[in-house]
Amino acid sequence: GYTLMAWEPHRNDWYSAEIQKTPEDLRNALLGTYANFLEDKITGNDRDLTVTETGEIQQRCRELLEKCRET
Repeated sequence: GYTLMAWEPHRNDWYSAEIQKTPEDLRNALLGTYANFLEDKITGNDRDLTVTETGEIQQRCRELLEKCRET
């Protein structure tokens, strides 16, 4: 399997570890993490995403998925 770990830079500590069974599972988990990162970056964790912002994040994730499939 593949281990996906999450790091909290403000606490200087690992806070999560998950085993992903396949490369595809790992890719999908990383895409979800990327989407969460983009949401936090856009909203600053202060509000919900707009419909437009949600669409933009989905588009960026689709683009990244296509890049993954090219290699």
